[in-house]
Amino acid sequence: MIRKAVAGDIEEIARIYRDAYSEEPYFDKWNLDFLIPELKNELGEREFRVAEVDGKIAGVIIYYLYNWQDGKAAYIRDLAVSERFRRNGIA
Repeated sequence: MIRKAVAGDIEEIARIYRDAYSEEPYFDKWNLDFLIPELKNELGEREFRVAEVDGKIAGVIIYYLYNWQDGKAAYIRDLAVSERFRRNGIA
């Protein structure tokens, strides 16, 4: 199931985000103390959607919409899937 993220999802989103971006090719060393407030702040400014599998957040997409020609277009800023749910077509 894909749904709009809510504030209560931020900690799990932050874990998925941290884990995904700590791997190759990024090797970022973000910690949750940094990520959680940043993501909470962005929740009201960007579009967040989460993929759920059996009630657990399996992945997240962060994007924003903008006007383009005769309609809207989306710019995907980040897409991350929890390691245990990868290779299942979630992304």
